[in-house]
Amino acid sequence: VHTNASDIYRSSGNVGIGTTSPNNSLHIYKAAAEGTSGLFIEKASGDPGTTAALFFGVNTPGENPGVAKAAIFYERNLVNGRGDIKFCNDEVNDANAVTTEAADTRMIIKNDGKVGIGTVSPSSTLHVKGPSVAGGRVNIERFDDTTSIFTGLLGPNTDGGRGQLVLSSAYSDLVIASSRVNQSHGSTISFVTYDPSNVSDYRKFVINQGNWGARKEFLDFGLSSGTLDANPHLAINGTDTVLTLDGTNKRVGG
Repeated sequence: VHTNASDIYRSSGNVGIGTTSPNNSLHIYKAAAEGTSGLFIEKASGDPGTTAALFFGVNTPGENPGVAKAAIFYERNLVNGRGDIKFCNDEVNDANAVTTEAADTRMIIKNDGKVGIGTVSPSSTLHVKGPSVAGGRVNIERFDDTTSIFTGLLGPNTDGGRGQLVLSSAYSDLVIASSRVNQSHGSTISFVTYDPSNVSDYRKFVINQGNWGARKEFLDFGLSSGTLDANPHLAINGTDTVLTLDGTNKRVGG
């Protein structure tokens, strides 16, 4: 059945927009010269919190018919239609639909580009936060050539909670690479402990490899104590460096 003179077609229960042979429940098609094909969902409101959404539901017959339990929301919270994208599924075992509340939000892409997993307020480009009762862990696993997965770490819900990055494979590499030409400021790893009641009071141990310059063959260990030096390279200097490995001359100095 052709329901619109130019654009919309129905065939065997499928609906086609721009195609006379839809091969799914809804098939949207544009020819090569017609620009981008897409589905545009728009909500007419300028108030903060207004959402446009794509909903999902998989219910058995008679079980919460028409109730969406997962969705992708676009939520306006800034002027000119700007806002956040939220990926949500319903947390509670009930007959209610999914919402944009924090309890249902699994991932968020903020308007400023920050991505949060397990948090709706990411403070960095990628912010992964585990639940308070379980801590946080990110696993990067590859087992096309082995079936074993490393399980030697205590779970993230033990000993007060742990933040963990686990690389599990036949051969695993953690690579930190810098690409600037200078003397000292290359690649660093920082180990920090701080006062929970005063985050400006901390001890920071920095391991630094000098960048492509006079110190590219050196590995330095520096300690910073309670000073507001957000740049970890500031712990690598004549006063704070406690140990240096000279890879060229095979020497150790302190």
